[in-house]
Amino acid sequence: MVTTDINMENKLDKIKNAFETLVYIVESNVNKKLIQEIELDRVNYDERYNILEATIIIKTFCEDPDVGSFNHIVDRADTELINVITQYDFNSNGKLKRTKKGEGSYLMVLFVGCKWEQMGDSDLYMTYQLIQDEYNDTE
Repeated sequence: MVTTDINMENKLDKIKNAFETLVYIVESNVNKKLIQEIELDRVNYDERYNILEATIIIKTFCEDPDVGSFNHIVDRADTELINVITQYDFNSNGKLKRTKKGEGSYLMVLFVGCKWEQMGDSDLYMTYQLIQDEYNDTE
């Protein structure tokens, strides 16, 4: 029983490290004027269903009170983030890997919500849930 708990902790650590690597990759490949920061907020692993998930928060900036401008910035940041993340997914052991050209990613990127107040600092925080429950383990 203790061995199973240790294996589970090791796998969760491996998954956390892989998500941290993914955040670093995204930070290195997005327009820094558009996406200023990315924070890995929470990482979970459901051993029973072999589901990996994490929450990330990106920080951007919107000082224009116009809803059209707000939508434009949200759409650009969303597209920028998804274009990088969908180049990667995980194998069933929790290892991050780049998807092969022409293959889709099994890593789902779900927009959860945002926090923005035009009055004040005008920072816009967008929250995403990253989930993977299917795997392509062929090398």
